[in-house]
Amino acid sequence: MRDNKKIWCSDVLTTEYNNQQLSVVSFVDVDKKMKSGIYYVNTFVNGNHTGKKFITLK
Repeated sequence: MRDNKKIWCSDVLTTEYNNQQLSVVSFVDVDKKMKSGIYYVNTFVNGNHTGKKFITLK
């Protein structure tokens, strides 16, 4: 995930927290067991569950 001083993110999701839309950066560590397709992930902000989003692996 780190390349010298750069941090690479996998995706940016949007979620609602305290009646505001927030951008949430996701870091996905894809292992050999994961195949292409749609994966559902829970999003949390400050330890609070803010929703369920999906990511697509190609």
